Amino acid sequence: MNKRLIAGAIILFGLILISPFVYDQNLNKDKGNRLPGYLSSYPDIGYLKIKPATILESLGGGETNVFMPLLEDPNSVESLTNVTFFWTQADFLKIVSALGVLVWGDPMEFSDWSVYDYYFERDCQDGPDGFDYGDITYFKPIVVNGKTVYTTRHIEINPYYSMVRWGSGATYPQPILHKWNGFNLAEANITAEGALRISEEHGGEEARLKVNNQCLIIISPSKNNDKWFVNYVFTDFSTLINPYTGGYEVFRTSQ
Repeated sequence: MNKRLIAGAIILFGLILISPFVYDQNLNKDKGNRLPGYLSSYPDIGYLKIKPATILESLGGGETNVFMPLLEDPNSVESLTNVTFFWTQADFLKIVSALGVLVWGDPMEFSDWSVYDYYFERDCQDGPDGFDYGDITYFKPIVVNGKTVYTTRHIEINPYYSMVRWGSGATYPQPILHKWNGFNLAEANITAEGALRISEEHGGEEARLKVNNQCLIIISPSKNNDKWFVNYVFTDFSTLINPYTGGYEVFRTSQ
């Protein structure tokens, strides 16, 4: 199956599918339908071009000048074909750090920002290891007019379109009963790709082969933001993976 045909239709489907596990739907009663994980929620938005074939090697060599202005209309950018990406969680975080320094003078993961939401994706295939799309939403509490609110930043990395997108400047009220829980990606013993491997070993491979790999794998936070939620979209299979112990829970639903 053409992964680009999947991506456009399923990214939105996947986000809608996992949103009950990610967002407190009551936190924005006075903010309309804005959600921190949607780029359209941000007043400040930017698009930058990358060279996916060389960006990781360049960053590994200490080069920081890896982003270029996106001169064309972002909606008209054509995707790469006949190429497969297996970027790891660490690969995405390297790009996030470099982008944070460029845009905000802040490497993000080494600062006082916490991860509110994350989303790693890849199409189903034999031996999946790593991802070909990722986005991360950060937050931190600040005081505005004597009240504590959350300010947020959002970063999307899409190597198939040779593009990164970022948003900032959105704030949200701090809920009285359910404050946001951060997830420390850097300190987790089990990475996103590690969670994928565990899922594969405990039913994921069987689930995707049953649909001839006509599916999409999405890793996002669990409801309590304390586990990896690994979802094989268009199958009956998903898992919760403990990011510190590797323990797992399998879920099956009727199709």
